[in-house]
Amino acid sequence: MTDQVFIAPTFMCAATMAAAVDAGEFEQGRRALVIANNAAIPEVTPALHEHDWFKPIADRFDAIAYLNDYIAPHHPRTWRPRKSTMDDLAGRIRIELGIGPDPRVVSQSLLVRPALALAQSFGSGPITAVSDGLMAYGRGRLPLATSLADRLDSLLYLDLLPDVAPRLFAELEPSLIRVGPGEFRAISGDVAAHVDAASSFGTAPDALILGQYLADLELLTDDEEEYLHAEMVRAAHALGASTVAFKPHPSSVATVSARMAQTARSLGLEFQTIHTRLPLEVLLETWQPQHVISNFSTGLATASGIYGLEAHTVGALDVARALPTETNSNLVPLALCYAAYPRYERTDEGAGTLIAAPEANLQGVIDALAARLEGHPHPAIASGHTITDPGLVELMKPLTRPQRPPLRKRLRRRIVTTLPMSIRHYVRKVRRRTRRSVKTARDIAAVMSLPIPK
Repeated sequence: MTDQVFIAPTFMCAATMAAAVDAGEFEQGRRALVIANNAAIPEVTPALHEHDWFKPIADRFDAIAYLNDYIAPHHPRTWRPRKSTMDDLAGRIRIELGIGPDPRVVSQSLLVRPALALAQSFGSGPITAVSDGLMAYGRGRLPLATSLADRLDSLLYLDLLPDVAPRLFAELEPSLIRVGPGEFRAISGDVAAHVDAASSFGTAPDALILGQYLADLELLTDDEEEYLHAEMVRAAHALGASTVAFKPHPSSVATVSARMAQTARSLGLEFQTIHTRLPLEVLLETWQPQHVISNFSTGLATASGIYGLEAHTVGALDVARALPTETNSNLVPLALCYAAYPRYERTDEGAGTLIAAPEANLQGVIDALAARLEGHPHPAIASGHTITDPGLVELMKPLTRPQRPPLRKRLRRRIVTTLPMSIRHYVRKVRRRTRRSVKTARDIAAVMSLPIPK
């Protein structure tokens, strides 16, 4: 018998772990779930276990610990303890949860904190990495620490893309543990039934648009992201939808949907913005919309691969051109969404059109990306697949033509990322509101023929 410590920051991660437990993928032993709240301000953002809908997942584990309580006042993303502190904390958690020495560690995001620190401190037992969406289908941004690489023996992943194997840590040759759509939907169905999601959400829309925080990541400007969202509304209209719902990304600092609503009205569509703390997967399980539209969100793969819904991508090439570095990990989900799902584009004449997915060999796309990233690819992921679609070729360009952002933007990003998470949240919020205020002032000045403020 081997005890297990599961480290989960998100619903998808926790639900994937629970589905694997139900499928008997782990050894017999006591199972403890350690929850990390990585929100910008965790003090005002409920953690997973604090939601009523989390009980069906919590029941799959013998004990639950909330990491933020153990490391307060530090934030999980910026927590950098000394080795002695880590060892003491891990021992305390093990004792309080009834976990034996050297447990198996099952964790998402082993390359970043807090999972990195926790995995290093829980003895010398085996490690199972957990795929965290489409990004994990490509290689990791950094090599795994040697102390963890020697212990990694398996990769647990949700089968978002049928018959496609993820390449995360492929150089270490872990065994793959697959969680299929039926196993995952058993979990999301339990959650939906527990909270009676059907009565909470009301009537399902024809099309569901998934927002992302591209402006917060400075991949797009506020205006560009608003325009992209408006294009998604036009895509829904082109698909024949009459009702449209928009779900902002939970990590987005602020999302303005006024332009989307105005575009929907001009096209004769009913429009609503959804503000709910229920996970997207529960929303998809309950609503089953005809169409799901986004840029390169993992939600597209979840809707298509897990729930059998039609997924459509909008603006992938525009975002790819904004990627700041040649090894940006967002390139993997961008390329996969562009290759796997139909897309909406504007023609040279300005008319919108729907274009079929260009690539059937998704494994070839992933392997081609993995083989061209920095470093020496392992022979197991060397690719002989040739990319011929013009759009995919353009998506590959950041790999061969690195683009560095201006020095001013690099310095600003470096300064902001050194701030505590709680302060960083307000800095970005103030910066976005300032940009919008200046834009509003310029628009008013232009209408009133006043001098335009600089």
